[in-house]
Amino acid sequence: MHVKTKNIAFLGLMMAITVLLVVLSGVFEINTFFLLALASFCTGIAIHEYGLASGTAFYIGSILLNLILAPNKLYVGTYAGIGLYIVVTEFIWRKIFKMEYNYRNVVMLTIVKVIIFNAMYIPILLFFPDLLSGIKMNTAIFVVLLLIGQVILLLFDKAYKYFMNRYWGQIRRALRL
Repeated sequence: MHVKTKNIAFLGLMMAITVLLVVLSGVFEINTFFLLALASFCTGIAIHEYGLASGTAFYIGSILLNLILAPNKLYVGTYAGIGLYIVVTEFIWRKIFKMEYNYRNVVMLTIVKVIIFNAMYIPILLFFPDLLSGIKMNTAIFVVLLLIGQVILLLFDKAYKYFMNRYWGQIRRALRL
């Protein structure tokens, strides 16, 4: 396997940024989810720049490094979940839909994204409700939290696509990658 040193250096810097964002999410509590989502964008950047295998290795390495360095392990778990969502959806887009932009593939990918998110989110709601709300879980609260999760998924997915399409292209050109 031929690996370029420039690629390794860039992924190392991205991993340092990821760790910094996860640690800062514990410092600035009001922006926790924003910083964790931004950290997971680095996983998407690694996949877009160097492929699915290198991006997945980056994702696993960043989780391990965050487990060592980040003081709040719950935030590392949240980062891992968001990053896993990105890795799986990028895998599905590249391998199953072969990155063909047509209406059918985009609709199918959206359905698959909702299924993937809910496969991770609903077990958390059912088995670890104290992580999301400090109040006793009943059916009404479950439904409200489920709907809030869907809105967060929609916002996150829009933000991720917007960042990758709009800003990463500009940053990439500025960095001359």
